[in-house]
Amino acid sequence: LLDMDRLEEAEAAYQAALTYDPEDWEAWGNLGLACLKRGRQAEALKAFKRALTLRPEAGKIGEIVRDLER
Repeated sequence: LLDMDRLEEAEAAYQAALTYDPEDWEAWGNLGLACLKRGRQAEALKAFKRALTLRPEAGKIGEIVRDLER
């Protein structure tokens, strides 16, 4: 859905996935991307930070967090 720019649907799908597995770092990262693409940087940053907490070695997410915090 993200790749198809169906951002609202993508965001809802990742939120739903996280209700079943709140430790899913990939869903947190994808939620961050959906929020970022929708112009909601604060929400994106929160989601990316959660993904990074769950998977510290996720380098690309770390780069995104650093860019957003500038």
